[in-house]
Formats: sequence, structure tokens, C-alpha cells
Amino acid sequence: MVSDDPANFTPHALNGRVNAIVQVGNKMIAGGDFTTISSASSPNTEIARPYIFAFNATTGAIDSAFTPTLNGVVHALAADPDGQSVLVAGAFKTANGSTVNRVTKLDTANGARVPGFRASANATVLDLVVHGDRAYIAGYFSSVNGTARSALAAIDVATGDVKSDFDVPLAGPRTGQSLFGRKVDVNPQGTRLMVIGNFSSAGGQERHQIAMLDLTRGPVALANWSTLRLQRECNSKLFPSYAKDVEFSPDGSYFVLVNTGGGRRGSLCDTASRWETAATGSGLRETWADETGGDTLSAVSVTGTAIYVGGHQRWLNNPLANNAEGPGAVARSGIAALDPRNGLPLSWNPGRSPRGVGVFDLYATPQGLWVTSDTQSIGGEFHGRLALMPLAGGKAIPPSNPGTLPGDLYVAGTDDSLTKRSFDGTTPGAPSTVSTAVAWSRTRGTFMLSGKLFYGWEDGNLYVRSFDGTTFGPATALNLNLLNHAGTANYIPVASLTGMFFDNGRVYYTVSGQNALYWRYFTAESGVLGAERYTANGGGTGFPRWDNVRGMTMANGRIYYALSTDTTLRRIDFFNGAPKSGTIASISDSNGNTWRSKGMFVFSPLVGPAPNQSPSAQFTVSCAGLTCSFDGRTSSDPDGSVTGWAWNFGDSTTGSGSTVDHTFAAAGTYTVTLTVTDNRGATGTANRQVTVALTPPSGSIAFRDSASVNRYTSTHTVTVPAAVQGGDGLVLLLTFANASSTIGDPTGVTGWSEVSTVRGTSITTRVWQKVAARGDAGGTVSIPLSAGVKGSTTVMAYSGTSSTAPVDSFAGVAETTSRSEHTTPAVTTASSGTWAVSYWADKTSA
Repeated sequence: MVSDDPANFTPHALNGRVNAIVQVGNKMIAGGDFTTISSASSPNTEIARPYIFAFNATTGAIDSAFTPTLNGVVHALAADPDGQSVLVAGAFKTANGSTVNRVTKLDTANGARVPGFRASANATVLDLVVHGDRAYIAGYFSSVNGTARSALAAIDVATGDVKSDFDVPLAGPRTGQSLFGRKVDVNPQGTRLMVIGNFSSAGGQERHQIAMLDLTRGPVALANWSTLRLQRECNSKLFPSYAKDVEFSPDGSYFVLVNTGGGRRGSLCDTASRWETAATGSGLRETWADETGGDTLSAVSVTGTAIYVGGHQRWLNNPLANNAEGPGAVARSGIAALDPRNGLPLSWNPGRSPRGVGVFDLYATPQGLWVTSDTQSIGGEFHGRLALMPLAGGKAIPPSNPGTLPGDLYVAGTDDSLTKRSFDGTTPGAPSTVSTAVAWSRTRGTFMLSGKLFYGWEDGNLYVRSFDGTTFGPATALNLNLLNHAGTANYIPVASLTGMFFDNGRVYYTVSGQNALYWRYFTAESGVLGAERYTANGGGTGFPRWDNVRGMTMANGRIYYALSTDTTLRRIDFFNGAPKSGTIASISDSNGNTWRSKGMFVFSPLVGPAPNQSPSAQFTVSCAGLTCSFDGRTSSDPDGSVTGWAWNFGDSTTGSGSTVDHTFAAAGTYTVTLTVTDNRGATGTANRQVTVALTPPSGSIAFRDSASVNRYTSTHTVTVPAAVQGGDGLVLLLTFANASSTIGDPTGVTGWSEVSTVRGTSITTRVWQKVAARGDAGGTVSIPLSAGVKGSTTVMAYSGTSSTAPVDSFAGVAETTSRSEHTTPAVTTASSGTWAVSYWADKTSA
């Protein structure tokens, strides 16, 4: 699990809320409805950054070069597979002064729109996720790029074109709200897509708030998966649609759904629930559901070892109360981690106070868990609407494995003794007494998990001790959160238990005088016991008399138990969470043991260190000509440290070290691979396409291309030539027919600096310069004037110019007399290899 102590370097959003966050390279992009931010080092110094900003993932430094201009809220972000741009979705209609209509793609280097990407939705886009060459979007829209798509669509990541083979319309909004798709997610294999939102049908079939799509079919269609669990109303006036977020597990085997709705016992209102991806058919049900007792869960992130949930909840494991703390409830203010096996809260508990509306994004990276919200406190520290819970300083979840056979079987006797026998499941060995100071006749059922013995006691409490096969540690009482208090709902009568065992996140138990095998969820890491009681078996023909059980354990798929009616040890097969009828057999015992007991357990040793988790390889690259600098220092290891970096540059050469420089022999595109090794020998790999091109030698300037537009307007525009490459020198000129209009800064393609302005009596020319960024080609430059006027806009591009300021020196003159010849003014320069560029314009009556 990640640490409960937030990282101290993250910046703050000072108002509104942060809806989404994503990592591209070593840069984090955050989006929402905020307008001002501040750095961690100067939290009271406001910086204007409406709706979107970027910062360094490891230092938190705010990126001053990434300053796109959007005119509306950002709801979702996704990293482009190229590793250099980010897809942005929301309610905005313009980006950098150009019409984009709710979806755009931005260069993470400077915030410029990426040329060639054109997507337009006719209403707000709420979510997007990228897989392969597709971006899947959901929202309020009914068309994308003029093509009918009802609340759900797929577009090409590179171009924004609508995918013709993906058309599964959502329809039938529930009472009181418009139709929308709220969230989408795709499993890692790219074979299944989940969508949730306000709908009652998908693709023409009944689907209430949630649908699964089969992405392997062409055209894409609904999968054979449906449930009616979200058909039921919660608080229909406030929450006609209550599904809030959905995410697949890292291996794609299951997904988790979190909901709002207003508490309603037995429903999925205000719950987190797990669902198995491989399940098929109709009327499907969740694997488990954890109820908050009436508080919203709004975000989920599934990491495999834990399921992180956030909202404005006060408790979890709280199905027995509404808007109050019921028996079993575990306090988890605004954020929590759940056990993937059963949904019970783990011990991680940083807390969010105030809880606000909730958490809007939980985003897991190798660095940790990013949390976005509308509040400014987490873990007891100030973190304005954005925080990182780092993996460093967190802890591994200890194993909780029951014992296996052959092994040692321990029996807690009615005479206070503890005896040990070797046992292979068929033949028990001779007993030997284990010397302890515990009065074992006072126990009420036992089970052992990975070096820890859990047991009931005659005082009605559950306890845990360490046990290494020889020595017991001190006893610690588990907090059952009132579940062991007589008279409370779903009371567990610990003092009357006659047997217990553990299997797959559940503790099974029998109660004196009750002919049933019961079970509850149980998580050893936090010691939390599930509030709900379930019945695995109610006795009958082919099953034991559970009310007569006196000692019970389970190993290797069989329950071993003794009865009050004789001294025999018996077994019954146990499969898929229940005993199997007709499989009872007696165990032959030549030692004449009496098996009636207060508890049995199979020894389960404390295992060694948790299995080593592989490191995650990440790197950034910057190139000048054929030479590139590679930086792999953002690679990380979840349970150790990265100790080795091995590079394969895709040109039959290799390198090593966390940072390396490499010069390619020829221009082209190469697949560069980084393999990192951690301190325990595990490896992780990342690769990316790197394109290099020859750069003219210093002093060897060459003309690239130019473009010019002449028109009467108040906003003059020109398109940067498609041939322009990153690093080229750009010169922008605007000449217009008066000397009084106010000139605004260029927008669209940004980053210009003014060189000079030359004004005559009735004509004005202004000159700007910049170094072209990747993605400027094909972009539109817009220059606003205070009034409409005839003008000429020109952009010229040159390769081989300075990497900081293409224009070395400038001179300009406004001639005031009519003449047939015009003399270019002289300029002086100390630089060698410079070019002189002449530009002139005249005002005519034409």
C-alpha cells in the first residue's frame, strides 16, 4: 500500500476542484474547473492557470511553458501513446483561440494544439480513455464530428476521426436527468470496455446504468454480460443515476464499481462492488459489495494489492445503518483502501477532512497514488485539491495464507492443553504437548494465517497472537466494532463459537446449538470482520450436524471436524465456498486420540519476504540533430530500488546508466528500449519510438517555407507551413493600413516574442520571432486588432538558425514619400553565417 503521509512537493489548486490528472513522461497534467494555483514552496502566491496546468512529477515545479488557453472546464485527461501529448476533454469550446468543441490534443512541451487532430463533440465530454490507436469518450453528446454517436464513441488518437466500427448508442435516460455516459474503462487486454452513466439501454438492449462491450468483434457490440442490480432506484429525486466510477484490475480479471445514491440496504446505492470480467449471461451479481451507510463513493483505483476508493464517505463496512455508524462500521473519512478479496477496509487511513463533495480522480503510477478533490486537506496536511500518496514509505500487505497438509495439526483441548500431531490429511501422528501459559479450554475456535493465530475467547472477543511453532507472542484483541455486543444487529456470539476456519477472505464458524455453517468476510491485515453474516450450509442429509461441532479446521479443500457425540475426527470436501454433500469420511486414528476440542488449526508459518515486485521502466528523451539525451531516472520500484539501467538504441548499439547520450549514425526512426533492474534482480522494460533528423551545421541557414494571407478583418490569421520542423526559426510579420489600431499578442501557435514595430503615417508593420516547437506545423496563428482593417500576414521559416532567438538584428524604416525604388535599411551583426532577409510592403488604393 502507498504511504498515508502525502508528498510535500505537490502544487495546489486554490479554488474549484481538480477533476482529473495524468502523467506524460515526467510531467503531470491536471485539469478541472479551478482558475488559480500555487506552488508547494509559495502556497500563498497565486498563479493564474484556468482549467489546466502542468508540473514536474518528481519535484512539483510548475511548468511555465505549458500554458494552453481553454474557455471551459476540463473533465478528463489521457496520455497519448506518443509520450509527448495529452488528450483533453470537457465542456470547453476553444483551445488557444481556436474552436475545438470539447476534445483536443495538446503538446505537453508548450500547450500548443497538436496539428492534424480534429475532434468535435456537440455537448460536454465527461470521460475519455486511450487504448492502442483509439480514444473512447463518453458524455452528454449526440454527435461527434457530425456523425451520430449517442453518449459513447471511439475516435482515432492521431486524427480525432470517428471510428465507424464503434456505434453502440446509449439510450433511455432515467428519471430527472439527461442522457449521458459518465465513465469508461478498457481492460489491459483491450478486449472489454465498461461504460456507466444515465441510461437504461445500450445498443438497443436493456442495460441499466452499466454495460460491457466486446471490443474483439467487428463491428463492436455488447458483450454477453448484463445485470439488474442497478435497475433499482435509490433516492430517485436526488440520484436517478448513481453509478460514479469504474476501473479494471491490472490483470483485467475483474473491475470495481463505486456508486452514490442514498443508502438503501441490499442495493448497490453508496457502495463499492467487485465484478468478475469473465462472467457471462444475464442477471449477474457482484462478487462482493461494501456499503458506506448512505455516503457517496465517487472515485476508484485498482492496483491489484489494494482497491483505493474516495468520496465523502464517513464509514465503510456499514450496511446496518443509514446516515449513521452501525455495528461493524469502520471509520474511513473520505478515502480508503479495500481488500480485493472481500472489499473490507485495510488499515491505510490518511483521512480527508473536510470531505467536501468528494474525490474526483484516483490515479495510480509507479510513484504512488494521485488524489484529486475539491478540498485542501489530506493526511492532516494542507494539499490544495491535489496530493500524491507516495509508494515510498508505504508498506507491503502481509500474506494471510492458511496452513496446508501435510503439516502439523494443533488441537486446543478441553483440559487447557495444546497438542500437536503430524497430519497428511489421512493419518494423524502421535500427539505431543506444546508447553504454553494459555488456558486453551477458554478458546472458542481457532485458525492460523502466516504466523498469526486468531481465536475466539470465552469473554466474547477475538484475539490474535504470533506463533512460530514454538513460542506464542502476546495477545491483541481485535476491534469488532460492536459486532460482538449482544443485542446488536448481526451479532456474532464469539463466546458460543465451537469451530472456525479461514478461506479466501472469509472466516467460517459454527455456533453452539445452531445447525448451520456461517461465514463472514475477514481481512487479517486490518483485523476487520464483515458486518454481514452469511450461511454456507444449513445442515441436512449428507452434511454434518453443525450444532454438534467441537473443533474444526480446513486445509487442502477439506473441512476436518470433531463432534460432541463421539471422539472421531471426520472430514468433508469443501468446494467453492461450501461443503459438498455426501463426502463425509472418518479419519482412521490408531493413537486413540480424542478429537473433541475448543479449536483446531493447521500450522501456517510466517513466510519470508513478500514476492519481489518488478520495477517500472520510464524515460524521457530530447534530441538535437542526430544526438539524443536519455533520462531513465523516473523509473521506480514499488518494493525496493532501481539499481541498473540498460539501453538498447535500436541501431545495434547499447548503453548503461540512468542518463546517457547517444548519437545515431543516420536520420530515421528508432525503437529505443530501457530495461531496469531492481535491488532483488527483477526487471522492467519500456520502449518508445525516437525520430532523429539531420540539423544543418552552425551557420548553414536554409529557407524552409513561407505563407502569406492578405485580407480585411479584425483578426488576421496565417497557417504555419506544414514543412516546418521543431527548432526552425520563425519570423511573423503583420502589415496593416493604419497607424492607430492596437495590436494584440499572437494566439493559436504561441511563444512569439516581439522584435520591433515600424509605424508610418497610414501603415504599420510589427515583427515577431520564435523557435518552432514540435507540432507548430499546420497550426494557425491569429493576431487580433482593435478594429477591422486591410492587412497582410506573413510567416517565414528557416532551418539552421539560433536555438534561442532566430533574429540576430533588425532595422526598419517607414517611407513617407512616393518613389519607384525602395532601399533596404542597413543592419550590422557580429555573427558569422547570418542571412539578410528583406521585407517591404506598400499601401495602394487597390
